Amino acid sequence: MNLNDIHNIIGGEIINKDNSSQFTGIKPLDLASENDVVFLFSKIPNAIETRSKLIVTKKKVPFDYTQILHSKPRLAMAKLLEAFYLIQNNQFSHSINQMVSIDASSVLNNPVNIHAFVHIGKNCTIGKNTVIHSNVSIGDNCHIGENCILYPNVTLYNNVEIGNNAIIHSGAVIGADGFGFEKNDDHWHKIPHIGKVMIGDNVEVGSNTSIDRGCLTETKIGHGVKIDNLVQLAHNSTVGDHAVIAAGSLIGGSATIGSECIIAGDVSIKDNITVGDRSVVLGKSGVTKDIPSGSYVSGFPAMNHKENIKRDAFLNRLFKSND
Repeated sequence: MNLNDIHNIIGGEIINKDNSSQFTGIKPLDLASENDVVFLFSKIPNAIETRSKLIVTKKKVPFDYTQILHSKPRLAMAKLLEAFYLIQNNQFSHSINQMVSIDASSVLNNPVNIHAFVHIGKNCTIGKNTVIHSNVSIGDNCHIGENCILYPNVTLYNNVEIGNNAIIHSGAVIGADGFGFEKNDDHWHKIPHIGKVMIGDNVEVGSNTSIDRGCLTETKIGHGVKIDNLVQLAHNSTVGDHAVIAAGSLIGGSATIGSECIIAGDVSIKDNITVGDRSVVLGKSGVTKDIPSGSYVSGFPAMNHKENIKRDAFLNRLFKSND
């Protein structure tokens, strides 16, 4: 790519325009060659020492070659990485390994790429341009959209629906029974779970994450949701469009997370709780009651973040005064 190609992809304001160089990748400042693009974010060194001839950053820096000033350099980097990736992987060939088990009632829409030791059950559909890596197990009545990637050792139980452009990372388990038991005298009686898991378009699910199916109805994940590694979503939980859930979070049964919410790492959300749209729950919080839309909460129990800081400061002063 030359400078014009890159500018067409990411936009921004060009300083010291020079379209003679060709760029083939993205590297950190100290590792970049003349053919690499460098992106600078919040930590910008006083002296720019690099072999790169193109820097993308938010503010102008002392640099002899070309700069692109961009209001969101991380977003610009994401777009350019994607473009380089597509250039390197623009040929998709239809391939089904001989060592697979695919029920005759299932439909694969060519082209697809199915690796070794994959099992696909009855009445499934796989969309075109989808890649299913080794040791993936897909149960009956599952539907996977187009342009999806299921990495090795993903497990889909029966009745899982996944939209287009989804990425499911290794070890994720989708559609297992929810944790439902009822006490019967001196033992626990299992409650069967016969619902589904329904996942929208452009969703990413991290490695070793578990999403349980609903008891009678569905567990629902909206469009554009991003779920990190080691997250638990219990039966009948609902996640709204474009929400983000970071690693280690635990979402209780029938809990609802609104659209565009940010759930930080190691958050616990009680069952049957609603977190309103566009709310932020900071790390290690415990949500025990409904959170209104647009809230910014922290602590245990989770409360308005500013109030939580005041409470902690008061308790610290109280503790020190009693030393």
